Amino acid sequence: MDERSTQSDLAGAKRTKRAALLMGGVALVAWLPIAVKSYWSEAQVYRSQRRPIPRPEDVPEPFEEATFTAPGAGALRGWYFPSTSGAAVVLVHGSQSDRRSGLVEARSLWARGIGALVYDAPGHGESEGEVCWGEADRQALRAALGFVRARPGVVSSRVGVVGFSAGGVIATQVAVKDVDVRALALVGTPTDLRALTHHEYRRWGWLSVGPALLALTVHGAELDFEPPRQLVSAFAPRPVLVVTGEDDGVVTPGMARALFDAAAEPRQWLSLPGCGHGQWAEQGGQAYTGALTAFFARALGAP
Repeated sequence: MDERSTQSDLAGAKRTKRAALLMGGVALVAWLPIAVKSYWSEAQVYRSQRRPIPRPEDVPEPFEEATFTAPGAGALRGWYFPSTSGAAVVLVHGSQSDRRSGLVEARSLWARGIGALVYDAPGHGESEGEVCWGEADRQALRAALGFVRARPGVVSSRVGVVGFSAGGVIATQVAVKDVDVRALALVGTPTDLRALTHHEYRRWGWLSVGPALLALTVHGAELDFEPPRQLVSAFAPRPVLVVTGEDDGVVTPGMARALFDAAAEPRQWLSLPGCGHGQWAEQGGQAYTGALTAFFARALGAP
């Protein structure tokens, strides 16, 4: 091979390397906004959600301000509607929310004589602590159940739990191991956190999923810890109600159905036409609140 040919090959190799570097740079520049958006969006779930919660004007009396404490969370605050039947239900809200998201359900239960406690999870509303959706939240729910069981007229073995979205994950983890929780309703609850993240950030594949999972890892999320799909069957023979909105784009009806399929009998399925994620009470109306209340009335022996 002559010198001129060798120089030509070297020049070609340099051009190829420059082209590859240029394409890599362009790809990186194109990917960075996607990565930053995905990471930032998921990280918001773990930012403090503390804010004043005004007393609603349309809440019926009698009505109690509830304050109780939990290890790792501090003081937790909520509202309690007293029981007149001996039965009571604790409602656990989802991420970036507070106790007000369960008020419609609490009113419906209370109207049937079933006590209801809505409270702010750690780092939300007027509760102390940090947002973590982990052990502090489980301790908070255990403390909430203790608060309700200590209320006048409540029979400790006639208590149920409702979990909304991320709150449903916490509700499952606690209720399965608490033999005195007699009924469990999971509303818009994912099968597991990893599957939910893959679905929410699926548009760009791993270019968007990867940064979102990184954000969860950085904030200490329990990606693979006791997912509801693995736990829910152990709640039997106590009854489970799984609720989905047919227009839910976050926890899809298919994901909710997978959770229902993982549950053992006795189990109940409720699919709400026209309902999106977090809009069950507003868009489901009486079909939703009536079914939820009837489920707990039967399971907890309310008249």
